[in-house]
Amino acid sequence: MKKKRMFLIVLIGVTVIAGIFYVGMKPKNNTKKTGNSSTISSSTSVRLSTTTAPTSTSTTTTESRVPIPEVKEARKMITEAGYDSTVYSDEEAVSILQKAQEENLSVKEYLEKNHKAEPNEEEMEKARKDLQKAGIDVDKMTAYDISELIKEAKKQEKTVVEVAKNNK
Repeated sequence: MKKKRMFLIVLIGVTVIAGIFYVGMKPKNNTKKTGNSSTISSSTSVRLSTTTAPTSTSTTTTESRVPIPEVKEARKMITEAGYDSTVYSDEEAVSILQKAQEENLSVKEYLEKNHKAEPNEEEMEKARKDLQKAGIDVDKMTAYDISELIKEAKKQEKTVVEVAKNNK
């Protein structure tokens, strides 16, 4: 009798856990109420996990409401322009694509014009070479440091070397 009771409890537990897992794994569809009718949008939610700092182990989870095909297209265009698309959230990537189209610019032109844009690999390599020629030890600098120097140089309309020497 005890074996049957134990078996029944285990069976119920497994069933409950499987049910919770099933419900949690269902894709979520966004619905919008318009008047008396309800429509389902084609937007699929995407779960992203990002770390809060390079040395931190905590993560935050955000939910994107941007359609996946638009995100893929935006990231592809940013990468083709020579920039790292992973530094932008889904919303930012799509926004960059939309703003570039609104201003009749290519994505590369828009990102070069935008001071928040991350430097591309060509800019990073040129900055490293310029800093080395100026006698600055780039081996002691991280990619982030060089990236920040490039952004600051663009903002101040100076060379990377001038900004680096002013920041010593």
